[in-house]
Amino acid sequence: MILSVIIPTLNEQSNIERLLAELAAQKGIDAEIIVADGGSTDATRQIVKASTALLATTDAGRGRQMNAGAEAASGIYLLFLHADSSLCQPHQLADAISMMEHTSGESIAGHYRMVFDTDDSGLHRSLRYYEEKTCLNRPGTWNGDQGLMIERKLFRLIGGFSERHAFLEDQEFGRRFQSVGRFITFPDTIRTSARRFEQEGFKGRVILNTLIMGMFELRLDAFFESAPAIYQANGGGRLTLLPFFRLVRKSVFNQGALTGFARCYAIGRYATQNLWQLSFWRGLKSGTQDRALKRHDQYVRPLLYNPVGYFLSCLIIVIWFHLTELVLLTDRTAPE
Repeated sequence: MILSVIIPTLNEQSNIERLLAELAAQKGIDAEIIVADGGSTDATRQIVKASTALLATTDAGRGRQMNAGAEAASGIYLLFLHADSSLCQPHQLADAISMMEHTSGESIAGHYRMVFDTDDSGLHRSLRYYEEKTCLNRPGTWNGDQGLMIERKLFRLIGGFSERHAFLEDQEFGRRFQSVGRFITFPDTIRTSARRFEQEGFKGRVILNTLIMGMFELRLDAFFESAPAIYQANGGGRLTLLPFFRLVRKSVFNQGALTGFARCYAIGRYATQNLWQLSFWRGLKSGTQDRALKRHDQYVRPLLYNPVGYFLSCLIIVIWFHLTELVLLTDRTAPE
């Protein structure tokens, strides 16, 4: 078996049947399909059992589920897909395998350029930046929604996905992998649901993602232990962000002011190292994104990638954090 496709699921009855049908319709390749379920209470497992896919069961947690699927896999290559992903053409898997084989001799992992599936034209325009970023292969630009194809022996050598948290296993794996190998982008695209942006609001989701990535950079387990309960209490509608801001403040300063200030500086350094994204966004609006990135690397990086630049970014972030928290508090207490 040359390819094993691994799909983590948790109550994905509205998506899994479609994805399994798309995989069954792929041409030029005989793939093993493994659904790694984390305890679905809907019809997900019944749908999988009625198909030709294999069902692996484990405790919930996407990293844990995908590792369990990888352990059950027999393919030379592994392809990890999310259940709400959708393929674009019938030779997509065969073409990806061909590209991987022609790049043999290197430690590589492949992924697709991602596009969002939404009928909201305004939302899709807002999401274009995130779509275009998925083919850059710069540090931090890969995420699990793009799919991940990797040799099984390389995946095991790296140590698989982290099971430390219930999410962000993709970001952790990407960082670890790029220290030993490189990502390549397949020519096809993969569609993924924009349901979180539609349900929670674009602005709120972007802000929450920003907070999450900051806490991930600091490796603050205190945040990730409490955040899922806050998120679940939100009920799947528009995000209420104030509890997350309060949790961030508590997590950053839970070991005293001195440690808190050091963590703020570390966030400033992280933000500075990601300033290229602002250059890319501005270039994308004018159709000059490649030139904008080159200018950033040539001029901005030498100027700001230093302790002074990190401190300035730290100040800007602290000011933004407090102003945003104040606005959220004001909105909460304002009379209706």
